[in-house]
Amino acid sequence: MVRYFGEGMVDDETYRFYYRCYPQRGEREHVHHPIRDLAAAWDASKAYDFITNHTGNGEVVCDAASVEVDDDIHRVRQRLVDAIQRTLFVYQSQVKHVDNVDGRGMHMHEDVLLEPPTIGHSALLLLGLCESLRL
Repeated sequence: MVRYFGEGMVDDETYRFYYRCYPQRGEREHVHHPIRDLAAAWDASKAYDFITNHTGNGEVVCDAASVEVDDDIHRVRQRLVDAIQRTLFVYQSQVKHVDNVDGRGMHMHEDVLLEPPTIGHSALLLLGLCESLRL
């Protein structure tokens, strides 16, 4: 778990998720793909929730091995939170309000998406933002 989330799947420079990542082979790739970015942020927020609820919630046990494991889990949690928030901020900051014949609404700006906005972009952004409120 530490190797995947703590060392492999998040870029050290941007704190964003890699598009493709195979930590065991040392292969990492950046590609602009908004749907995958937003889905990764939402998935990671669910992973964070799982890690938090299934590891003793950060309680430190008195032996040295347990303290080391707890430190690793804390680093993974923080790395996930940073990557989730950074990814969501990139897209959240580009939401555009629109008024049209169907009424008022909002969608992400094409300049950041580099493709026409779809309901999938909006849905994953909203899911990610709602889940990130619990981080």
